[in-house]
Amino acid sequence: AVVLAKPAATVSAEPVAAAPAAAAPAVAAPEVSNKYKDFETNWSPPAPSPTMVPEEVVKQLLTALKNNDRPSPNAGLSTVLAFSSASNPITQREPAFFFGMMQNSQYSLLLGAFETFTILSTEDLSNTGASMGGKTVAVEVSILANTQTMIDAGVDFAFMDSIAGKEQSSVNLKWQFTKDATTECWLSDTLFFVPVAKKGKTMEELTDVKTSKETARFTGTPASVKLKAQALKEPALKVQPSQLAQTALSMNLLKPTSPLLKTGMVGNLGFDPAGFAKSADLLLQYREAELKHARLAMLAVVGWIVSETVHTPLANLFGANSLLQEGADSVAEKVPTVLNGGLESIQPTFWVAFSLFAGVAEAWRMLTIAENPMNFTPGAIGFDPLGLFDKEDAVGKRAMQLKELNNGRLAMVAVAYFSLFEKFSDSAIINVISFLPKTGNILEEVAEDVIGSLML
Repeated sequence: AVVLAKPAATVSAEPVAAAPAAAAPAVAAPEVSNKYKDFETNWSPPAPSPTMVPEEVVKQLLTALKNNDRPSPNAGLSTVLAFSSASNPITQREPAFFFGMMQNSQYSLLLGAFETFTILSTEDLSNTGASMGGKTVAVEVSILANTQTMIDAGVDFAFMDSIAGKEQSSVNLKWQFTKDATTECWLSDTLFFVPVAKKGKTMEELTDVKTSKETARFTGTPASVKLKAQALKEPALKVQPSQLAQTALSMNLLKPTSPLLKTGMVGNLGFDPAGFAKSADLLLQYREAELKHARLAMLAVVGWIVSETVHTPLANLFGANSLLQEGADSVAEKVPTVLNGGLESIQPTFWVAFSLFAGVAEAWRMLTIAENPMNFTPGAIGFDPLGLFDKEDAVGKRAMQLKELNNGRLAMVAVAYFSLFEKFSDSAIINVISFLPKTGNILEEVAEDVIGSLML
């Protein structure tokens, strides 16, 4: 077993009393030797080698992860990629995706946050359904860390085995390796957390599948299952980081540590002068928020114009009061807004219903992301009734995503402009849009005809 341990603290001896002389000086006990500390001090990122047995590979990779930014940022994660087999789903995506997946999930515990590890056992899977026709093993490892650190890393309580009377907990991992037929090096297939209730179980007992080789391979979390399904469905599209981000960096408009410099995210213009996106995790959250606001803004632009065009005629037709606010000509023409006023005239039941709907939708989305934090796609809520997005290939999907983002960004600017224009001009925005009818019940006759035909 390989164990990482803290060096023993220096222990002081009790002073010996002597009258009238002062107490004797404390005598330090000899420091306990820590072989792993010596190993880690002189360690450097390794490369796959046929002389390394699986247990040694685990030792090297955990040490690499524990020293992730040595000698350079994400050097540890890069080492894990170098030790990954062709069947490992992470090899079919951009490295930045894998880095973000590890940094923004419970696997972030491995990136320098744990204290010790112990290799427990090695299981031969060569003659089981988990094998892909070659030599395959699964190494079980126990990781020890501060309990609060585990919670902060997002480790599920089902995996945490707390130690009574101590502020530490342990988690078990299964790390599966296959021996490459060409290089004869042991390469990583998958790594996953083992529930406390299943510690010490064999791979067959963990998977409980005996018929299919593919389904018998335990690929860990739902996120990794989804990732593998996506990788099998279509090849990954190679995307280069934004050149605009590099330009922004050269102009000191972007911090060197910004994730915008490495990501291939759609619509990356390298614009983050305030440095809000400090990590890949925050970047995903900000893109999620941007898409929500973009979609609301696109709806708002359409709703704004339609309201000012047909609301008053429809209100007159049904004998109701118009909710539009009066402009400079004392004509009800401007939509109710914070700047225009009039929000207080809207029924409270609408605000209650709207707040309830928005709250439920937002809670559902947050819970969905929490279930799959390492591999969620910002804005992907599953709404595509016509199946337009699924029909496209990888290039077409990125093009559609970019169109939505660009239109949404334009809509956010437009809504801000509408609001300021109506506040300071005291006139409806439709009065300056040449192809739209002006205010003053122009559409009343049309509305009467349409509604009248619907009532027949």
